[in-house]
Amino acid sequence: GLDAVKMGVRADEYISFYVQLSGITSKDDDGESIDGLKNSRGLDLLGQMGWSDKQAEAVYLGAMASDALTEKEQIMVKAGMTWKQAAEVLGVVGNNWDHAEQIVRTRASDKAKLKALSLYLGEPDYKAASAGVIFRVDLKLWAEAKKAANVDGNSTVTQKEATAYLDKRKDLDLETRAYLWQMLCTGSKSDKNPYSTTLGESCWAYMQTVSKP
Repeated sequence: GLDAVKMGVRADEYISFYVQLSGITSKDDDGESIDGLKNSRGLDLLGQMGWSDKQAEAVYLGAMASDALTEKEQIMVKAGMTWKQAAEVLGVVGNNWDHAEQIVRTRASDKAKLKALSLYLGEPDYKAASAGVIFRVDLKLWAEAKKAANVDGNSTVTQKEATAYLDKRKDLDLETRAYLWQMLCTGSKSDKNPYSTTLGESCWAYMQTVSKP
């Protein structure tokens, strides 16, 4: 906490913060405890203290140093995410897709997002996310489409589900829908793409070259 105090954080505020932080805990989907600043409520508390970004960063890094940065956090920060963006991802209580949705909501670079997504997504979804970056399809749009199109709630989006959803998205141009369809149906060849077999082929061919790092 010395660095935080040097940055102007009052000692009594610092102590008060840690007392409150010590009582924050919850369970993830696997029943594992998420405590302190690894918990989204801990991050909310940090944001409520009224400290500057530099002061909050010093408090956060000091707290995490005592428990060492998690492997995932090290990877995300090294890839270009800010400490706060990485912390918000780790603070999500939910499954891997919930973490992935938080990643695409950040303002991190596409390169940093892809590296972070590789920690939570399986091979097909990682291929799709990579294609989104190459073909300039907003990853937030892809995440939204994947969730909305999957009406039966299983782990994959069928050709029928993808087409039914994208037919309703008249706000999207044909090019975007063609790429999105291919990104949603990663196992389907482009000759099945109802929006453009040519664009679908470019997207499908690219995804065959991608593998998770």
